[in-house]
Amino acid sequence: MMNRSFADSRIQQIPTTAGHSLSARVAGTIAGDPTATVILDASLGAGKSMWEPVADELLALEPGIRLVAYDRAGMGLSGAPRDNRHVDDMINDALCVIDAQAVDGVPLILVGHFLGGLIARMAALKMEKMRRPPDGVILIEPGDELFGWSTDPRTVALMRSTTFLSRISDKFGMFDVFASASLPEDLPHRKLMRLDTTGKAYDEEARAFFREMKILSVQLPPMPESPAVLIASSKSYGEFVRARGNQITVVDAGCGHIVPLRAPILVADYISVFVNNAINARGKNNIGQN
Repeated sequence: MMNRSFADSRIQQIPTTAGHSLSARVAGTIAGDPTATVILDASLGAGKSMWEPVADELLALEPGIRLVAYDRAGMGLSGAPRDNRHVDDMINDALCVIDAQAVDGVPLILVGHFLGGLIARMAALKMEKMRRPPDGVILIEPGDELFGWSTDPRTVALMRSTTFLSRISDKFGMFDVFASASLPEDLPHRKLMRLDTTGKAYDEEARAFFREMKILSVQLPPMPESPAVLIASSKSYGEFVRARGNQITVVDAGCGHIVPLRAPILVADYISVFVNNAINARGKNNIGQN
């Protein structure tokens, strides 16, 4: 069974070990073995809908893959977490999605934007410790590289005011207006960024994200050993990442922070390259074992 349209794809509820379920769109090859499984993890305060432009481009390039984009707990149609949000819980939820959708012997690619990049990175590190590493990791403007930025007093003040306004606007039924105002007017498909969230959910995710940044700022976690690429919004961002000692290929998208909406073809092309590299690598390994 194959579904090539992301917006028309089937929504599934994926159970987690924490007791809630996660709402996911699963497109491409749903029944049977796909050529690869690609898991998409959304940005801070966003859900599965933000991936629609990338997904449609990618499914045109790689119709045989299984493409999975999901809403984190409390977002969209996903169940709410039982306790306050923590990034560790988000990582464990991501692993539940991977366990539910990945297929043994089939390449697995993890993709994340901003907060989703942190989750993809940390999930990959956990999988490597379990000796079942992903075949590739694509980090798009990953928030975990912004440790200095996230602890800067001006940034903290801005983030606190943003989360406060998100809650207040939500309380008075004005979150859609606030969400639109907080995004660039020229951003393509800008409504997709806030389609799966509320002011309360946005606020709670932001607070969890900044708590984690303070913890991780003490020691930068390593990059996964799996093949990885970082897609940055600008050359200066890439230089900042390299200055922190990370050995990773950096691609300059040159299009602003919300790369999946501004440059979906670029993102889809890199995922396609990773998919095909993983397929070829697994094929060579199978030949070597025979």
